[in-house]
Amino acid sequence: MSNDISKGFLLVASLSAGYYQAAIKCAISLKDYYPDARITLFTHEAFFQEKHRYLFENIKLGIPVHSRAKLWCLDKTPYDITVYLDCDTEIWHEDITKIFDQIDDNDILITKIREYAGKGTFINQDEKMIYHCGVFMYRKSEKIINFMNDWWKNYLYQISTYPWPWKEYDEKMRPWDQFAFWKLLKEDTSGIKIGIFPDDARWNFVETYNENETKNPIVVYHYMIPSEVIHANAIQNPSGSATDIR
Repeated sequence: MSNDISKGFLLVASLSAGYYQAAIKCAISLKDYYPDARITLFTHEAFFQEKHRYLFENIKLGIPVHSRAKLWCLDKTPYDITVYLDCDTEIWHEDITKIFDQIDDNDILITKIREYAGKGTFINQDEKMIYHCGVFMYRKSEKIINFMNDWWKNYLYQISTYPWPWKEYDEKMRPWDQFAFWKLLKEDTSGIKIGIFPDDARWNFVETYNENETKNPIVVYHYMIPSEVIHANAIQNPSGSATDIR
């Protein structure tokens, strides 16, 4: 891969200071194994602490206070090739330095959902979500930037439109950004090439996965932040109640 292509990582911490603290832990673990990693953080001015600036190449403030603010941020990446990491991830292995080599000729490289570790993947009787959107890599081309922008807009439509606008899909899909991602790909006419990471579990090993999902060292470990931590540190909306957290 040419050295003149910029490659970096993107972290997003919105809604709760619990996510910001997780993003800092993630960035520290990334720098431990990949000292030259270029990292951009999207977060709120109220969360950002100057003592953490050394971890990041870019700090982007003024993002939406939203449970899926990451979707708003994706098309604003400064990198030609971006690895998005959920902030509740940690880097566990030096192979993180090889992550950009995995993309090959794909536009998007992602990991797969494990049905036993999810809250429901069936969209209707015949179709199901297959992509886990907690860790993925993408190219900054016009069609992919447009796709990321549409992902955000379509998700907002999905969660706010009543009655549910798609009779062919189960309404239980309403809160899931993975559904908006899946639906956009299903309807894509631009020729987006999406691939799955080789031995994908090691690049996004969710804490509820079975140990036999990979025999190789885990590179990215994906844990769950306790909901009480998120709610206790959530930004308050004008009514005084915690902003909705999914």
